[in-house]
Amino acid sequence: KYLPQIKVDADKFESCVETIIRQVENIGVMVNEFSNFARLPEPKLSPVNMVKIIDQVMEQQKNLNQPIEYVHITSDMSALVFNCDATQISQVLVNLLQNAADAILESDKQHGTIMVSIEPKDRWQFHICVDDTGPGFPEQYKDRLTEPYVTHKKKGTGLGLAIVKKIVEDHGGVLSLEQAPGGGARVRLKFYIEH
Repeated sequence: KYLPQIKVDADKFESCVETIIRQVENIGVMVNEFSNFARLPEPKLSPVNMVKIIDQVMEQQKNLNQPIEYVHITSDMSALVFNCDATQISQVLVNLLQNAADAILESDKQHGTIMVSIEPKDRWQFHICVDDTGPGFPEQYKDRLTEPYVTHKKKGTGLGLAIVKKIVEDHGGVLSLEQAPGGGARVRLKFYIEH
């Protein structure tokens, strides 16, 4: 609206306006994520096929991030039933897959791979691992990445992994950040099956 009236440094004015708009959008994203983090409800548990949930979330993410290859390893399982809140566990997977995609796309790589595996460890527990071929977690503050507002991503709010950790712990599970074999990041979710 005011650009035609600017006689000096019109380019700088336009650049500053774009910066303000971009920062307002970033604040909006942060407010939404903070609201989600602060208002996470108690999980509503029911028996859920974890293999199917992973398949569904991966299919959605494939459509959003075309240059990335998604691989689901299930150890020939068609089902692994876990008593959980399907919506919250889906949110965990969405956050982890989006983090992995962001890490790959923000690096110099033009394409990459995200691999999700689900593996029963014994009768009482199973692990879900999300591996990516991005640059991996920064060692200097890897232990703090699940704290609110700590991030190493260019556009991160620092709430994605905090939300993931909260949901996983609300389901009696444990989250750990590791280095994937061959480089990249691995997020391991360890869940316990009640018998």
